[in-house]
Amino acid sequence: MEHITIAQVNRNILLLQREIHRIRELLEEKELVLEDDVIEDIGESRERPKKDFISHEEMKKEFG
Repeated sequence: MEHITIAQVNRNILLLQREIHRIRELLEEKELVLEDDVIEDIGESRERPKKDFISHEEMKKEFG
């Protein structure tokens, strides 16, 4: 059985905190700009009927 020290746990927690902080910064960016092709793709996907999409369950069956 592998032994894990408090120092290792603390280091992992600090790394996770940094990653969460960075993710939060990215999500809160006020100057987030989408490219025109991305906006078009979003619009096209919203126009498609829901029946054209594959469910999560179907994806799990196909790709395991």
